[in-house]
Amino acid sequence: MYAKNRKTQSKKTKAKNPRGKKNPREGLQKLPKKSLDLASSLIGKGEAEKNNQGPFIDLISRKANANANWCAHFISYVLEESYKSLGHEMPFKRSGGALKLFNNVKKAGGYVSSYPVVGSLVLWDRGVAGSWQKHIGIVSDLILNESQKVIGWVSIEGNTGTHKKTKGKVRKIKHNINREKRLEGFVTIPDPQVQK
Repeated sequence: MYAKNRKTQSKKTKAKNPRGKKNPREGLQKLPKKSLDLASSLIGKGEAEKNNQGPFIDLISRKANANANWCAHFISYVLEESYKSLGHEMPFKRSGGALKLFNNVKKAGGYVSSYPVVGSLVLWDRGVAGSWQKHIGIVSDLILNESQKVIGWVSIEGNTGTHKKTKGKVRKIKHNINREKRLEGFVTIPDPQVQK
């Protein structure tokens, strides 16, 4: 499904900066950094001829002539390639389903939170409330207020937009923590340096 761009406000919230730093990318472990670098390099890529189709969708889904919602394929591709670049196998199965991928990462040792952390995955409910339909992205930056409290985040997400108007692309989208009514949570990516 699709994520809509959300404007952020400088409204104060009770959320705290989980990293305690002005630059939330400082001190990232290698895997989340690699994942964010790769995801950032793919911004603007996406559908070509038809909805949920094209060479990029085939590449990230690892299937020829793929025709599927692809937000989870995008995140699976980014994580798989990032683990591989560090000489490790991904410790969980890739998935074209956002909820399945989120749960796979969680079972492999990812820490689930209700607050964003740079480099973590973010999951939303889509479609009918409580259904299998979800959307997933990766948190690239935190949005802080003057008191350095988290009021939102920026995530890199695949399959955003509507094909008729903009074609689904990989985009960076801002989110306000107080306006995310269908947010399900965040999960950190297990770093190979701390794998058992």
